[in-house]
Amino acid sequence: MQTNRYYWEEISEDPEIYRICSADGICSDNPNGYLIVSCGEALAIDVFDLSMMRTVYKLALGLEVRRDKIDHFMTHHGTDPDKGQPEYINAYFKSVYCGADERSGQNKKIIWVSDGDRIRVGEFFFTCVGLPGTSDGAVGLWFPAKRLLFAGEAFSFERLPMPMCPDGTMDMLGLQFETIRRIRSMRPNKILTGTGRNAMAPGECSDMADQMTSKYCLLLLKYYQIVCDHPGLTAEELDIHMLERNSGQPREEVPVEISSSLRRYLLYRRFIVEAESEKGVVFERGSMRLTDWKIIG
Repeated sequence: MQTNRYYWEEISEDPEIYRICSADGICSDNPNGYLIVSCGEALAIDVFDLSMMRTVYKLALGLEVRRDKIDHFMTHHGTDPDKGQPEYINAYFKSVYCGADERSGQNKKIIWVSDGDRIRVGEFFFTCVGLPGTSDGAVGLWFPAKRLLFAGEAFSFERLPMPMCPDGTMDMLGLQFETIRRIRSMRPNKILTGTGRNAMAPGECSDMADQMTSKYCLLLLKYYQIVCDHPGLTAEELDIHMLERNSGQPREEVPVEISSSLRRYLLYRRFIVEAESEKGVVFERGSMRLTDWKIIG
């Protein structure tokens, strides 16, 4: 079985922060993990791969951090524990913040966190920040002294985060727009992401937010235009039209994975409406006309 290879790089000295990423280089599909070290304690962030975990432990031990002083934080807590991962990997995904011992594979502690909670690592305190737009319960870590945010999969330069809701009712895309507005208001100097390259300057943080907002707006406008051009389509037929309009684009730009989020956003604001037909529920143009300024205004 092929094992992923990882390397680390120091991205901050005060506090000590290391990024752990694939030896294949930075791309939209390669995950980033992080390690914060202070006063003999460490916090590993978004370490979900066994090879990445071994790399994190080697790094921490080399920095004279004992195993029992390494805790773990997951920006996106887990879903289904029956997917066949090793037991302690499931324990990570069941929790937002926990510590684990690699040797025994046993969970030390599970502490559920929410927006506003604080976590101490050595002499430093980090604040939990709710990032609910991409998944229910997503939580980032904010270090106000340096205006640094660990955003996980909620923010990205290369890969547009997919707002998806398991129960199919929440307006996840609306929450994502609110999350972007909130992060803008925090004026971060750095945003450390779950995949791809990071935003390492205030201007790059703003560019990342602008880029994500523009892509979401474009997808919403495309979806709305299809409903206007072809009234009476079912949800499945709308998905097919969206795929056709985005043929030839990178997979992460094909919006079929978030089509239900696009549909809910437009429905809840009456840009489109449901109607009954012999095909079942279909969609038509609503009482409100959609423009891009109405999305981001």
